[in-house]
Amino acid sequence: MFPSSPDRATLTKLLATTLRTIRHRRGLTVKAAARAMGMSLRSYERFEAAESEIRLDRLFLFARVMNSDPLALIAGLYLASPRLAADCSDNKLMLIHAMALKRFNAEVGDAIEQLDAMTLITAYSRTYEGLAQLLEQRRAWAANWLSEAPPDAASPSQDPEDDEPD
Repeated sequence: MFPSSPDRATLTKLLATTLRTIRHRRGLTVKAAARAMGMSLRSYERFEAAESEIRLDRLFLFARVMNSDPLALIAGLYLASPRLAADCSDNKLMLIHAMALKRFNAEVGDAIEQLDAMTLITAYSRTYEGLAQLLEQRRAWAANWLSEAPPDAASPSQDPEDDEPD
């Protein structure tokens, strides 16, 4: 039912790809990232290349420094999807989900154990289908807005002063 945990070599490649992608999206150099994390340049290079042991405290520090989603980093590794981790880095989707789950657990307590896999899959599938529809509506709205006759940047100015003789 659950995906198998990636082997060490796969984890190394996935983590290196994820960290580098997020750093690039933030527009930081390796040197700037090392400085922000309080690491020597060589230590950061080993961290980003996943040459050293994967430590949660370092991943959480990286997430804080890069203002990205720490849980998406972990989920991206587990699911072998650096793109998931990078795509969730800005909106903090995984962190928001975990925080909502924590609130739900506080509300329902032990009853959370009574939720079966089919119920959860159905609920999440509906939620994500709704989000996909919302994204499509927003994309269509933006496309429509952009297709309306925008002002022609190449046309002469419509400034009334331009109509006066010199």
